[in-house]
Amino acid sequence: MQWGFLSALSEEDRRDVHRRMVRRKFRRNEIVFHEGDLGDRLYLVAKGFLLARVITIDGDESALSVMGPGDVIGEIILLEGQDRRSATIVALEPSELLSLSADEVAEVREKHAAVDRALTAVVADRIRSLLELLEEARYVPADKRVLRRLLDLAQLVGGEGAEAPIDIRFTQEDLAAMAGTTRPTANRALQKAVENDMVELGRRRITVLDPDGLDRLAH
Repeated sequence: MQWGFLSALSEEDRRDVHRRMVRRKFRRNEIVFHEGDLGDRLYLVAKGFLLARVITIDGDESALSVMGPGDVIGEIILLEGQDRRSATIVALEPSELLSLSADEVAEVREKHAAVDRALTAVVADRIRSLLELLEEARYVPADKRVLRRLLDLAQLVGGEGAEAPIDIRFTQEDLAAMAGTTRPTANRALQKAVENDMVELGRRRITVLDPDGLDRLAH
């Protein structure tokens, strides 16, 4: 597996922290925790992909991000005075998570300065990403947001520098939620990409054929 925030540690120290972790499997569409739940554990994605979503003030559901192997979930417990989950986490496919209790996280951070720095960077990156999404939602048309989220997924699933085709096992509903729009809007954006031979659509599958062309269409 990818070690995520533990990569800053030596092999021996990583194994020590790994032994403390509790492994749990989740089925597709199973909830890891709900927005507003008490946050008492930090999670590391070992396998699969998971979606973070929130309920807006209008009562609509909005997706914030997708996490994959090596990513951290539940970093809100690292912030002083923040003990409630800020989003609902749902498995998009069969997934496995490793977790540490809040007390164990505090102990590991105190013992390993590198872990403390890495987790602080995780929180900073997550806040920065949310601010960018808010800015994008104000100024970028929905169809372009759909294609940008598809590119994000392609990079997450395929990895850095992955070559096409990149097969993404996500639905159009998932993609629409990530872009903060409706499925019909997402479908229209995807159909335009299909017409330009940049994307191929299948059952519960979106295949990116031309990432560079898709990037030009999204900007």
